[in-house]
Amino acid sequence: MRIAIVALGTLGDVAPYVALGQGFAAAGDDVKIVTFARFAPLARQYGLECCVVKRSLEAFLERDLTQFHVTARSVMQALRRMPQTTQEMQKQLEHLMSNCLEAFADVDLVIGQAIGHLAAWPIAQQLNIPYYAAYCAPLSRTRAFPNAFAGDIFPPGPGWHRWKGSYNWWTHTISARLFWARMSPLLGKALQSVLKQPAGALNPSVPVLYGYSPTLLPKPEDWGAHIAVTGSWQLKQLEDWQPPSDLVTFLDAGPPPVYVGFGSMAGQAQKKAIHLSVQALHALRMRCVLMADRAAWPELRDCADIFFLQSALHSWLFPRMAAIMHHGGAGTTATALRAGMPQIIVPFIADQSFWGHLVAISGIGPAPLRHKTMQLEHVLDAIVQAVTDPRMRLCARNLSDTIHSEDGVARAVEIVHAFMRTIKGEELPTLPA
Repeated sequence: MRIAIVALGTLGDVAPYVALGQGFAAAGDDVKIVTFARFAPLARQYGLECCVVKRSLEAFLERDLTQFHVTARSVMQALRRMPQTTQEMQKQLEHLMSNCLEAFADVDLVIGQAIGHLAAWPIAQQLNIPYYAAYCAPLSRTRAFPNAFAGDIFPPGPGWHRWKGSYNWWTHTISARLFWARMSPLLGKALQSVLKQPAGALNPSVPVLYGYSPTLLPKPEDWGAHIAVTGSWQLKQLEDWQPPSDLVTFLDAGPPPVYVGFGSMAGQAQKKAIHLSVQALHALRMRCVLMADRAAWPELRDCADIFFLQSALHSWLFPRMAAIMHHGGAGTTATALRAGMPQIIVPFIADQSFWGHLVAISGIGPAPLRHKTMQLEHVLDAIVQAVTDPRMRLCARNLSDTIHSEDGVARAVEIVHAFMRTIKGEELPTLPA
């Protein structure tokens, strides 16, 4: 079977889909990843073909759209400001659809993640190619929990409230209506521009894979059989991979440090979070592995207790930390869960608040620190709790032990293969768990 996987965004966004592609390739499928040029070497390292998306889309996502949401005071303000980016968004959507049209020419199945879904899904349907959505954070409507991407509008409702299920359901309904009110016109215009003819009707009902742990967030009872929660999609360590020697030397020279890294978050918000984190760790006389560019922090260059890290395999690094402070991206959260370390989450945008809240109520981390209101005393308290609370550390280890029994990639491959056999009429459909 020939499969195209559309995976866009940051390294944390793309890596789970390279892992998914690796799983399909190991099962005998031919896999191509539709992604940005800087991730082509990663895909090829794992034996996958790569179709490169236009550089302008990568710049738009990183420079404009991410910072657009980080600097907005709320989701509502971001929605009001969205017309400023509408024209550029349609242009980039057309570019991505053109890339998909070319990449899908010889495939039997398309798998699309959240960022690529707006282009991959309509193009696959217009070409009559089976399509599977694959997300790392929950997007399907449910009464079990609120919309993961609208925490600023809809905070989690109290567990005791008799109307909590209805409240949760409406957070999904209202969020979807707000989103599609903005995006539907752009989608139709972009599709017609790329196809050079009126587009056919789109079927919004597609099967969905969720690549997060069902131990942390079980599948809701009101999700149908077309939705599966498989477990996270983790990249396997390459046989010839070795950690940086200077990092190993730093780790061996003292007690386990605290990891501090905020992914692709940038600007003043990220600088504030790093500054407060380093200041707190210095006050506590604790060591730090800091995911940041040394050149951007000249005042910290000579600090012996800070190791600046450009890149490392999180699955190797995190179990060697005392705690993990990060932005709450789905991929980083999943890797930290498997490491069995307490997490301190500083959410910035999108679903990060959702994961921060879930980590806290699961007892494996303190309450999330809001980057716009966090102060030094908040960071100090969170670090002390994460490093010294024996119940929190035991809870993190126990959850890790359970999660290690999950094989999200293998389960996803099994479900998709069964789906394709059903499409071809080779067997009756099986119901994913």
